[in-house]
Amino acid sequence: MDNDASCDCRRLIGALEDEPLPDHVCPETMVDSVSAWIEQTWPGWAELHSDDLIDPLVPVDPPPGDGRHVGAPRDADGPQQGARVGFQPEWPLRHDGRGLLLVLRQWVHEDPNATLANMLAENSDWLAEVERYRPAFELWERLSEGRPGWLEAWIRVPDRVRRRLKRPGDHPDRSLAKRLRSAGIPDSPATLRHLRAVVAGRREPLPARGLLVETRIYGLPRPMIAPNGEHVINWVYHPGPEVSIGGALETVTAPLLTKALKIAVQHRNWCRKQIAQSSFTKTSVIRKAQRGSFALAMAVDGKSTASESDPRYDYVVEALKGADTVVQAALRPDADISLSGAISKYCDAVRRRVHKRRRNRGLPVATPEGWRETVAKAIRERIR
Repeated sequence: MDNDASCDCRRLIGALEDEPLPDHVCPETMVDSVSAWIEQTWPGWAELHSDDLIDPLVPVDPPPGDGRHVGAPRDADGPQQGARVGFQPEWPLRHDGRGLLLVLRQWVHEDPNATLANMLAENSDWLAEVERYRPAFELWERLSEGRPGWLEAWIRVPDRVRRRLKRPGDHPDRSLAKRLRSAGIPDSPATLRHLRAVVAGRREPLPARGLLVETRIYGLPRPMIAPNGEHVINWVYHPGPEVSIGGALETVTAPLLTKALKIAVQHRNWCRKQIAQSSFTKTSVIRKAQRGSFALAMAVDGKSTASESDPRYDYVVEALKGADTVVQAALRPDADISLSGAISKYCDAVRRRVHKRRRNRGLPVATPEGWRETVAKAIRERIR
């Protein structure tokens, strides 16, 4: 990514690849990540525009009858007709009734694929794209040959090339990716880099199929009054980021999809740590809401007094996992034991299991008082 900022979180502005997520995110990065999502992705662009894309690194096509398409004619030294200028969208971006605060984008690739490179070399649509890009490369070569890193910049940082050539239009990668997708060709960053390498007469870097994991973090508006008395909107994090995995289904392999799912889990864990966690996913909240849970068993006047720090917690939670089997066994017509006897026998087995587990973990093993009564009460409640 072509980024001169020093803060590590600035990497989130572009699409990450094989790299870890930063340990924080600055407000400025959040704003810029949404702007980049709009400028560099088709879903983001669709939020604000519905026009065709302008590819700045290819020669123009003959204009169609209505004069409105990506290759509208331009003067050799003048700006392309209909070229759009840069913009700074409102942040948070209104999206799906909420405010889009931050976007995480991360590509996962298969290993470099020489077979795919051979297949592309025989594909007529691919070869046509190579020829479309050749004039831009030849101009770049004339202007930049001899400068350190000029070839790497052509292959890996096309937006730097666009700025150097003073070509207006859309982000080159997005434009090229759209054309490849239309031809049924993989549009991963590795494949785009391979195309530009081929244009430059190189074979490497090799292409690779890929999937894009995109996580969107939202906020909800909360009206408030500022200290100066002004009515303002305060955005509160919405603890429910949404994830999507995008790519060509036809070319997705099972290992590649597994890698993408692992990245999605990493995004989820990062959001929980850096942003917020939904109460629907917190273990303590789930346990309290489960039928027959310790929290419900310990409820007083409808309010739970349970806590994981309660010495009875392990025993009650373990007992309630299999409480239904105790009820079913004790209520069978041919049962040879009373319900009270069945509960007592069951609690003995629970005590041995929990005692052993706590001893193996180096935890206190003294059996707390009152846990049997709590379990018996919860089991009897299930019969009513």
